[in-house]
Amino acid sequence: MTTVKRKGYLIILIFTVLVSLLAGCSQSEDKAADNNQAEPTVNTADEDQPQESEDQQKPQEAQKQVTLTMINWADDESWEKDWKKPVESKFPNIKLERYNIMPTEKDLEELFAAKKLPDLYFAHMGHKTALEKQEVLYDMSDLIETRNYDIDRFNPGLIDRVKVESGGGIDFLPFIVDRYALHYNKDIFDKFGVPYPQDGITYNDIVDLAKKVTGEIGGVKYYGLQWGWDSFNTMSQHIPVIDPDTKEPTFLTDDRWKSFFEVVKQVYEIPGNLPPREKYREYIYSRFVDERNVAMLPLWFNGGQLSDAKMNWDMVNYPTWDENPGKVPGGLAYFLGVTSFSEHKDEAFQVIDYLLSDEYTIQRYQGKDISSLVLQSPEVRQQIKPDPKFEGVNYEALFKMDFHPNRTQVEEDLFGKTVIEHMEDMIYDHVDINTHLRKLDEMARTLIKELENS
Repeated sequence: MTTVKRKGYLIILIFTVLVSLLAGCSQSEDKAADNNQAEPTVNTADEDQPQESEDQQKPQEAQKQVTLTMINWADDESWEKDWKKPVESKFPNIKLERYNIMPTEKDLEELFAAKKLPDLYFAHMGHKTALEKQEVLYDMSDLIETRNYDIDRFNPGLIDRVKVESGGGIDFLPFIVDRYALHYNKDIFDKFGVPYPQDGITYNDIVDLAKKVTGEIGGVKYYGLQWGWDSFNTMSQHIPVIDPDTKEPTFLTDDRWKSFFEVVKQVYEIPGNLPPREKYREYIYSRFVDERNVAMLPLWFNGGQLSDAKMNWDMVNYPTWDENPGKVPGGLAYFLGVTSFSEHKDEAFQVIDYLLSDEYTIQRYQGKDISSLVLQSPEVRQQIKPDPKFEGVNYEALFKMDFHPNRTQVEEDLFGKTVIEHMEDMIYDHVDINTHLRKLDEMARTLIKELENS
């Protein structure tokens, strides 16, 4: 295996024992399953089809027969229909097999102990640390350059994230993206006689708006704005936890942390907007969809559930911070890569090229929810007819903003849980923000020291 050379690797080796997945990971996996089960629909417009690469134009007898193995945990039906069959139909010289595991550290160790070395992998950002520690990642920059592969096809915010996580290289390419939106219940706004939110909304805007749709009508209490307790990381992902220069925690030195916590407190201090403590960690969609007493919900997009519930809802862009105009959370969720130990790297990259091609993307998303689309091509989107259940919904709100730079996966693994678990104390025990920040700083320093000495 090739030794992985990238910034911060020592920290990763020390800290991976405390990996906790990012907020919204479980929801992202649901989204991944939906994409795996997309029904392919052939696009017959030849003029819209991408040109075949040189490898695809070679006579089949001149192409060597290879068997590629891939880490992929899709169910058997989805694996055959959405991965194996399309690839083998496109490339008769390639046989695609799989190791049906998730790329966790434990599963990877067991796989390698059995002398099984895959050529490709499908993974979530929460798996990135384990892939790095097990030396699976491979910088595909040379393959990209040799094949003249156009990475500008992707949303630029996604490629920026890839390069940060890859230490400047390209260890993987985006396959599924998370997008967030501010969902709102139109009926509640109508009850209070308040105009609906508009695209371009900021955090300062929603604090004022939440005050206008919080209160009691007809014996029912309505909450103007609520967050899922596990979504606070999403709000704060634009703030690094560790200063890249000093390697110190940033809770006391970066003013954005204080601004973040001030918004949270302001919203929950609106009279009547603080939910009972026992509901704080409830699944937030249950309150929004089932109880229907929450006016606004900033969270990952799950319009399918909302539409299925026959709810009178719509959405606008996820709120933006004044210091990051036009930037919202979300971004890279699942990705594809060639392994460092593959003996068929060219063919493996050829498979990735196809799975991310305009041609296959159009097939994969036809008639489905396209919120997880990674390509920024307007032409591709025009050839995809989204699920009709989203007709009449401001679906474009998902695509109007770019993604702000997230802190690294290492920082999320280390500190994400620390940040969100102590929000409850600040909210319900009325801990002031400065005390809260000092507590987080102290905990972060203690954690770093203990791990460095372990």
